[in-house]
Formats: sequence, C-alpha cells, structure tokens
Amino acid sequence: MKNAKLCVVTAPYWHYTLEYAMNSIASSGFSSLELWAASPHYCYADYTQEERQARRREILAMMERYGLDMPVFYPEQMNKYPLNIASAEEEIRQFSLERVLEYVDDAALFGAESMLLGTGWQHLDAPSPENRERAVSAIRTVSCRAEERGITLLLEPAAPVLGSFVWDLDSLVRMLHDVGCANVKACLNLAFILERGESAADWYSALNGRVGHVHFAGQGGRDPGSGSGVSGALRALDALGYTGHLSLNITFRDCCLTPDREVFRSGRWLSRQGFLQLPRPVSREQCSKELSAGDFRRTL
Repeated sequence: MKNAKLCVVTAPYWHYTLEYAMNSIASSGFSSLELWAASPHYCYADYTQEERQARRREILAMMERYGLDMPVFYPEQMNKYPLNIASAEEEIRQFSLERVLEYVDDAALFGAESMLLGTGWQHLDAPSPENRERAVSAIRTVSCRAEERGITLLLEPAAPVLGSFVWDLDSLVRMLHDVGCANVKACLNLAFILERGESAADWYSALNGRVGHVHFAGQGGRDPGSGSGVSGALRALDALGYTGHLSLNITFRDCCLTPDREVFRSGRWLSRQGFLQLPRPVSREQCSKELSAGDFRRTL
C-alpha cells in the first residue's frame, strides 16, 4: 500500500476552514484528501449557481496550493440534509436526484475517480419493498450519469437507525446485485466491520472484486493506532490484492475539536506500520512537542 493510495476524509475539520483542513492534512504527510461535501466547506444549499462555481474554483486552487489531489468525493446525503433518492414523494425524490447528479458533476470537476452515494432511506416504522425498489432505480439513474463522467459510485453500510437500505454485508451484496451496474461498488468501513467482530478479509471475499474504496479508523472512530486490529485488516486486504484508495475516516464524538491531533497521530502510526512515507523523520521529542501544541500546520 503506497503513499499515493492514502487519503484523509475532511469531516473532522468542519469547525475549521477548508484551507486549514488542507494545510493540516498536507502537513501530516498525506497527499490526498476525500472531501466531505457538507456545510460549511461545500454544500449545495449554501450557494447560488454562480457562487457554487466560484467555490469550486477556490477548492481547486487550495488543492493545488497544498499539493493535494481528491481521488474520492464524499457528499453528505444521509445524516444532515433532507435528501432522499428513494422518497415516496415525487417532488422530494426528484429534488434529491437533481442534487446528487450535480454532485457527480462536482466529482468529475475535482478530478475524483469515485463518489460515495447514499442509498436513500425509509421511515423506520414504514419499511416496504417499494421503498427499496425506488432506491435501486435511483442508484441506476445516478450510475448512468457517473458512467458518462468516468466516476465509480460507492455504497457504504450505514447505521440501521438511519433507515438505509444497506446496513451490513448481506444487504450490501444484495443491493449491488440488484442494481447490477459495473460502476457501482462497495466501500468497506473497517472500523464498522471490526467493531462487529467480523473480518475485513471475509467482507472483501464475499464482495468478489466489487470493492471500490476503503474507509479505516481505530476503535470508536479514533486514530488507527488505538488498538482495534486495523493493521492486520489493512495487511489482509493488501494480501488479497486490493489496490484501490484507502481513506482515514475519523468519526468519534468531539473529533472536530482537535482534528489535527488525530490526523497527525494517524500519519505517525501509518508511517511506523510502513503504509505511509513521511517527508522526513521526526524525533520522538518533536512529535511530543507538536502533539502538545495542538496545531500541526506546516510543522514537518
């Protein structure tokens, strides 16, 4: 697993500017980011069309300034915004599809190879086969636009409380089968898999080559050195022939208060494991000093 394959999801930086996030990510030794497209960094609801175009240019300029690329684009669709491509209400479903199709265009503009796609959701007290059928149909619609743009769509299991149509390995395999589009693949979430006591290798094998991306973090969504078997899982995927991108996805509660700390620690851990080549060696004393400072921008 080479340095160029590792990315950092920007979600923990949502209390900071996007420029701060990019500076911090680059300073921690990473060369790629996965933009979590949500307010205040980048969200469809925040701009007029002209403002959105200007914001795209700003993001591209920042990426160039900090030497970063964006292999994966991650627009928020399930947790925070009223988007539901599987809605029974035609107006909501159409509005959601239009926004998601715009995000596919964004992914291509940012140079991404793939984009996370939410399956849509259903009310927990009113599940039905018809809801899932609308989800399958909508994913196929988005797949057509994505194919035109050269984008792979990624489906990742979400917590059942969100009403997602994909919440474990079996539901993920079924959804990929029913959608039946070559450019729709799985995103493995190693923290989710390991916390369930399951094997990343088993998930990878069951998906039979349909893994397009991997999110990883340590126990409870912390840095991967927090003792949850992440190293073994990453090495297992490597041994099985996975050659795609992997994104550090820090998600624990309050991670947004000191995202630098977790990203910095993760970079050090990845370096010690041989997964990440840092620009130059840093002494234990310097690491301790930087961790105590709480602001690691351009410390390398």
